[in-house]
Amino acid sequence: MRRLVLLFELIWCFIQMYIIGVYILIREMVQGHYSPSDKELPDSTGLIAMVTGGTEGIGLEVVRKLISKNVTVFIASMNKSKAEKIINELKYDYPSSQVYHIAVDLRSLKSVKDCVNEFLEYRRPLHILINNAGVMLTPYTLTTDGFEEQFQVNYLSHFYFTSLLLDKLESSSSPDYTSRIVNVSSAAHVFGGKNLDKLISKCDGLFEYSPHYAYTTSKLAIILATYSLHKELKGSNSHITVNAVHPGIVNTGLYRNVHWSIKWLMIFLAKHLFKTPKNASDSVVFVAIAPHLDGVSGGYYDNCKSVQSCALSYDQSLQKELQCRTKDLLQQKT
Repeated sequence: MRRLVLLFELIWCFIQMYIIGVYILIREMVQGHYSPSDKELPDSTGLIAMVTGGTEGIGLEVVRKLISKNVTVFIASMNKSKAEKIINELKYDYPSSQVYHIAVDLRSLKSVKDCVNEFLEYRRPLHILINNAGVMLTPYTLTTDGFEEQFQVNYLSHFYFTSLLLDKLESSSSPDYTSRIVNVSSAAHVFGGKNLDKLISKCDGLFEYSPHYAYTTSKLAIILATYSLHKELKGSNSHITVNAVHPGIVNTGLYRNVHWSIKWLMIFLAKHLFKTPKNASDSVVFVAIAPHLDGVSGGYYDNCKSVQSCALSYDQSLQKELQCRTKDLLQQKT
C-alpha cells in the first residue's frame, strides 16, 4: 500500500510540474518579452560582479550583458578549460572587458569555501552576486557532502556562498550603489512543498524520490531564503539588497533530464516557443544593475517586473524553519 501511495505522489509531482510549465509558457507568449532600455541598463563602469554558472545558458548571457555595460565579472564555474575558452571569446568581442574565472563545484561545500577564499585574495570589492547555476530533474544522486544533488546545487551551496560573501558585499556598498544579491529561481516554485524532511533526508526506496518535487522545492527554498535574508539584512541596517528572479521558460541544457516520454515534445517547444538564453538574461541583469532598483529588496521578479511569488513562500514559520535547518546543516558539514 505504501508503495502505491509513493508511486501516486511521484506521478502527481510529474503532472503538476508540466501543468504549471504549460501555463507559464502560455502566459509568457501572451505578455511578450520585455527588453530593458539602455537607460534602465546603463554603463556600470566600476562595478564588480560574481556569477555562478556563467559559462553556458542564461549565465553566459548574463556575463555577456554585464561586460557590455563595463562591469568586471568573475565567473564561478566547474569547468576551467571551458571557462577559459569562453573568456577568450568574450574578450575578442569586448577587448576592454575584465572577466575572470574561479573554479567552484557546487556539489561540494569545501569547493564553495575555496572559491570564496580565492576571490578574497584578489582584494577587490564585490557589488553584485548572481546565484545563477542550477540543475534540473537529475536522477537521485548524493553530493560529496551527502545531500540530494538538486537541493545542494540549486539552494544549499548558494546559501553558503552568499553567507561567506556578505561581509565583502557590505564593505563594497557606497552612497552611490547598494550591493545586490540576485537569486535565480523559477515559477515552478509554486509546486514546491513544505516537507523539508523529504528534501533533506536520504531516499532508500525506488519510489521515495521525485526529481520533480526536489527541483520545485529547491526553487521554493531559494525564494524562502531570499525573503528571510531580506528581513535579516533590513533588521541590521545593512546596505545590501536581495531579490529573486524567474528568468522564464528557457531553451537551455537544463532539459536534458526530462523524461523520455515527453522529451521529443520539449525539444520541439524549446526550439519554437521557449525564451532564448539572451532574452532570459534580461530580467537577471535588470535586477542586478537597474538604477531605480538601488535599495529595493525582498522582491520576486518576472519579465523585469516585481510580482507575487506563491502563497507558501510568504509563510514566515516555513522561512524560519528552513533558515534554522540550513544553518544547522552547514554547521555540521563545515
